[in-house]
Amino acid sequence: MRVLVVSDVHLGNGGVYDIYAGGAALPALIRREAGPDLHLVLNGDAVDFLLSDDPLGIERGRAVRAAEAIAQHPESRAVFEAIGELLALGGQATVRLGNHDVELAIPEVQQTLRAATGQPPEIAARLRFEVGDTPGVLTVGGVRVLYTHGEHNDPWNRVDYPQLNDEARWSKFRHPPGSELVKNILNPLKRDYGMRFADLLKPDFHGAVMAGLAVDPSAVRVASPKEVAGLVARLMRQRLGPATFGPGDEDSVDVIGPLEDIADAADLTDEERELLAALLSPGPATFSAGDAEDSATQKLLKAALRTYARAHRSLAKGLAEAYFSLEPDRREWEEAQRLAQKYEAEVVLIGHTHAARFRQAEGVVYANTGTWIGLMRLPDSEASNEEWMEFLRTLKTNPGLNPALGPAVPVLTRFTGVEVHEAEGGGAWVELIEWRGKERIVLGRTRVTARS
Repeated sequence: MRVLVVSDVHLGNGGVYDIYAGGAALPALIRREAGPDLHLVLNGDAVDFLLSDDPLGIERGRAVRAAEAIAQHPESRAVFEAIGELLALGGQATVRLGNHDVELAIPEVQQTLRAATGQPPEIAARLRFEVGDTPGVLTVGGVRVLYTHGEHNDPWNRVDYPQLNDEARWSKFRHPPGSELVKNILNPLKRDYGMRFADLLKPDFHGAVMAGLAVDPSAVRVASPKEVAGLVARLMRQRLGPATFGPGDEDSVDVIGPLEDIADAADLTDEERELLAALLSPGPATFSAGDAEDSATQKLLKAALRTYARAHRSLAKGLAEAYFSLEPDRREWEEAQRLAQKYEAEVVLIGHTHAARFRQAEGVVYANTGTWIGLMRLPDSEASNEEWMEFLRTLKTNPGLNPALGPAVPVLTRFTGVEVHEAEGGGAWVELIEWRGKERIVLGRTRVTARS
């Protein structure tokens, strides 16, 4: 048996919100690896139901229409057709739910995507769908391989699986705060202000909204202060709840603090703090043309992105700085160890963060499978003020990241996944791979033996 795991593909419907960047690359990888011994796992956020103007909520008819739009888009359909060819060869394919595609729990949505494989019903039926209330576990060469999307350990994006699994409760299902952020703030930033970069700074309040504030201060009006306050309040309430795969160490969950923390980090003057309060207070916002506004927004943006870069440092590194550090941070590694111990697994595979990782230590192999969307190249957190201001000026003049309109902040891709296959003599090889055109590059590789 061979297992190929990819995550965070974010297939869309071809609309203005789409972020899938794999084009023909993912179908090519699937076809290269396809065979009767291959089990393909799309480990969460394979498709993206949030990148549309549909309201949040689980509604069968609306979800099916959204799935049909995704299935009809040529790039998305090409991926499902490649999956269909794998199934026709006798291989297996599993799609695991993530926080961007909870609608995959609906049977009619599953049938819509099975039909997109282009295979007869008896073959298409082998495309399996998994909810994420417990991790998936496969055995390869006697080695237990655990896979999970990873939203269970993210307070912004934890999914209420008990409610999702009960059709009678769908009408009351509420998406996590991170989904509300995408629908109510990030999508309007892209639609109304042309801020194509909003999704490429990983969707969180201080990454995208604060960047939007610097590029166009009036963009903060896309969300009312009450809406923002509600998001923060929901986040804090969810933080107090148990992790999906608990019990875990809730104290280890790092939540970026409220706006006051950003203001403190930016070392704002009293005048600048008053401006920020005016921008985010109830009622119509007013803007002056004075230096305070420019200074405040610039300071806020720099502090916000620096905070963001420290929290997600892989996104802040350019190609010259190795782009993605494959070494997991402390919290990632501790969660991998916890899952390995709880589920007696030698290999732990996670997605969700969009940052490829690879480490073997203490009897555990951990890998993050990365993403198939574009990622913005941010300045280093220690870059000079001049470099940050040049970054802001470029972003401000070309928020749509369109090279035809002049200089644009670069968007980079790294199409990664993990393959696990049996090793001669027992055990399994675990490889973090990158797909570059028609070339398969191994970024990390190790052999694992089964526990006695």
